[in-house]
Amino acid sequence: APGGSINADGPLDTVLEVAGRVGAVPVVSLKGNLSPASAISTDQVVTGDGRALGAGDAVVLSVAVFDGGDGTNVTGNKTGTRLYRGLLDPNKIGESLANAVTGVTEGSRIVVRAPRTKEDQTKTTEITVIDILPTTATGTSQQPVEGTPTVTTNADGTVGLSVQGLPVPTHSTAAVLVQGDGPQVQASCIVTVRYSTVSWADGVQHATTYGTTTPPGTISMDNALAGIKEHLVDVQVGSRIVIAIPADQAAGEGAVAVVIDVLAVNDEEATGAAD
Repeated sequence: APGGSINADGPLDTVLEVAGRVGAVPVVSLKGNLSPASAISTDQVVTGDGRALGAGDAVVLSVAVFDGGDGTNVTGNKTGTRLYRGLLDPNKIGESLANAVTGVTEGSRIVVRAPRTKEDQTKTTEITVIDILPTTATGTSQQPVEGTPTVTTNADGTVGLSVQGLPVPTHSTAAVLVQGDGPQVQASCIVTVRYSTVSWADGVQHATTYGTTTPPGTISMDNALAGIKEHLVDVQVGSRIVIAIPADQAAGEGAVAVVIDVLAVNDEEATGAAD
């Protein structure tokens, strides 16, 4: 925008605007030619209504990086955002990123401006937009379908999954327990999820990624169990779904029940590294 020269350290609303909903690829519009930033500054532009993040908590972050010279997205991949899943630990995600999101609630968006020196030694401003995504399903609760496995949520973020009294499935079925409103899962994408699996034979939980201090996992739809792939396609981000999978679709483990919270859809593997 033809706004003349602007101090990149000034109040955010005099420097730039950020468009797009939380979780989508943001668009940054500069209000003029920015002089290089002299210090790191952090602004919260959207306040979410989820839990506040503390040290050691599980996090899912959608991060986009922009050039302060012209506002172009320089994240470095085809999607324009990079997805981080892991724990809020400076040694895992970097001190700057950890400091920026500590104490901020899930569902929020923050903007970080920082000085940067390019390879040719010219000084500029690096603009980073960080969306703090929910780490559990956040949509609208649905009435449980009779005859499907029972899911309960505990105070520590873990879930209970019970198949007690239910007949062993002979074909896969699914029920949506929470209806999200985000992007839909596609047949060949990688999905950031919470999941928990229970065996029909003994009712024992065999795997789980639920819990406030447990990092979410991922499901590659190309390699997912047939029952999961069949019922997870087209499910929207923010949803919770429970699936009953018969033995012949459960990788030789016998019939299982799986509950899945869909947290994000990403075209490439979500990473916990401080790239």
